[in-house]
Formats: sequence, C-alpha cells, structure tokens
Amino acid sequence: MRGIAAIFVFMYHCLIRFNAWCYGNQTDLIGMSMMAVDFFFMLSGFVLAYSYERKLQDGFEFKKFISLRIIRLSPMVVLSAVIGFMVIQSMALRVTGAFDNNSINDLMLTIFMVPKALFGGQDMFPLNGALWSLFFEYIAYIGFALVIIKLSDKRLFILCTFGFLGFMFWAYQSLGINSPKTDEPTMLGGLLRVSFCFPLGVFIFRMRNRIPRTNIAITIALILSLILFFCLPRRALPFWIYPLLFTLISPSLILFASKHKIKGKWLKTSNFLADISFPLYVIHSPIIALIGFFANNTFHLQGNNAVITLCLVTIPSMIIISYLLAIYYDAPIRVKLKQAMERRWIYKITNTKSA
Repeated sequence: MRGIAAIFVFMYHCLIRFNAWCYGNQTDLIGMSMMAVDFFFMLSGFVLAYSYERKLQDGFEFKKFISLRIIRLSPMVVLSAVIGFMVIQSMALRVTGAFDNNSINDLMLTIFMVPKALFGGQDMFPLNGALWSLFFEYIAYIGFALVIIKLSDKRLFILCTFGFLGFMFWAYQSLGINSPKTDEPTMLGGLLRVSFCFPLGVFIFRMRNRIPRTNIAITIALILSLILFFCLPRRALPFWIYPLLFTLISPSLILFASKHKIKGKWLKTSNFLADISFPLYVIHSPIIALIGFFANNTFHLQGNNAVITLCLVTIPSMIIISYLLAIYYDAPIRVKLKQAMERRWIYKITNTKSA
C-alpha cells in the first residue's frame, strides 16, 4: 500500500513539474495524489503502534526509540540532501555561471531535518520539498512515545475527532475553490494533517482485533477505491468531499488489509513495492526538478508531447533506481547503524552494572 501511494505522489509531482517547465501551466490530473502523504501518516501510526506501543508501555527507552527512527530515515534523507544540493548547484551554474553559496546552509538544515521556514524561509526544505512530511513524522514519533501510548481508546478517539476538524480546516484552506493554486506545504497545514492521520492509524491498530476478518474482495475493492480517489482532480468537487472520502476509504483499507496475509506470487510484488516506497518518495523531488529544468533550458522541450515523453522515461527509471538504492544503499547502511547503536547500548549497560 505504501508503495502504491509513493508511486502516485511521484507521478503527481512529475506531471506538476514537467507541465510547469515544458508547458507553462498547472495540471489537476491525479490531483488528489497529494493526499497519499496523509495515507503515509496514517499507515505510519498503524505500523509504529504494531511495532512499539506495547514495548514503550513496558518501559522501552524513549531515547532508543527515537534513535531507531533516526536510523530508519536518515540514510536516505542525507542522500537526498546531497542530491538536492548538487541539483541546485547545477542549475546555478547553468543560469549564472557560478555556484550558489546560500545552498550550503540549506544542505546543513536538510541533513538535520530543520525546516528553513523556522528562520523566515519561504520553503520548508528548498533542496528537497518532499522532506516536509518526514519533519512532521518526527513530531508524530515524539507525540506517540510521550503522549499517545498513554491515552485510553476513548481519549484517543476524542483526539482523532478533534484532529478531523483540523483536517477539514486544512482541506478548506488547500482544496477550496478560492484556495491558492499551489501544493506547497505550510507548518500549520502539515501539523493539522499529521495530527489527524497519525493518531487515527494508532486507533485503527487498537481496533483491529475487534473487527472480524472480511473477504479479500472487500480489501481489493478498497485498494481500487483509494487509487480512484488519488486520480480525482483538485477543486472539481466541494472541498469537504475530499477529506470525507479519504477518511471513509483509508482507515477501512488499513484495517481490513491488516487481517490478510499476502502469499504466493503477490508476495514478491508486495515486497518490491515496499522496498521502493521510501527511496522513491525521498529522492524524486530534486531529480524531477533537474530533469524539468534541463529539458526546458538546455533541450528546449515544449508542449504536451514533451511532458508525456519525460514522464514515460522518468517514471520507470526512477522506480528502478529506487529499488537499487533500497537494496544496495539504504538497507545495508541501516543495518550497520543499528549494529553500532546496539553495541553502544550493550557497552552502556555493562558499564552501568560494573559501577
């Protein structure tokens, strides 16, 4: 599910960026793919509750939990920051003939996941706009470990209810008829989105054993429904319909899908989609910007045919690159970092007992 959502975000950004560079306009095709990020938040809440809620309630150290999450995200974040830095320098050299010295500060902020917007910048992460959601993931991790695991089911449901109101307000601001024609994230918008979707994912996890297993056909129908939802154009319907449809489809899909175990030929496909999801999401934004910039400024590609050609070349190529990065870069580095952390914790425990 995460892989499908990542592909839709990627395709959406391809269409947006390539249309802007090569056609000079905006497109609303697969416009609701922007809400695949909200699906990520919800799925993250479910997965973290599955993996860590009981452990944290039983005394698993907060510092260790956060360290593990940093290890999970940081290798690809650092790589994407370097790629974004190189892309900005390439554009600067092409336009001005000189390097962009300001982007060095952006590089440091991006590596340490500090939004530039906190220092008055217009963009949260100029080197890689897609990283905004990971910043709010970290906020969600802290809230999960310190607050959410202590809430009863009833209080968590109340939190989700108030979160839905905030989610509707974000939809009004971003998807209403008079809303800005941009999908650039804001600090408030990101906070409203994660404050609803992440706790709801935790709530779904807690409710999973109270719901009987359903026919696999229902889960398949929900997957297709989510895909169709992602294909909806923006602002074609009243703003309130989008968050309502999303809230009807996504939690049901996660809940019912969690009751089924993938087997046979579908397992390889599922594993492949899971492998590419995070690398594809993290690195696609600066690479799309680079391709679009040089397609327009160097090769002077224009019109719909240029957009279609760029998409047909970029999409499969990036999926392959993402898989290679997942297998040969991200996974091995995470294993090494985790082993180093475990050795440090063992050393710390041993010294504590000796003292």
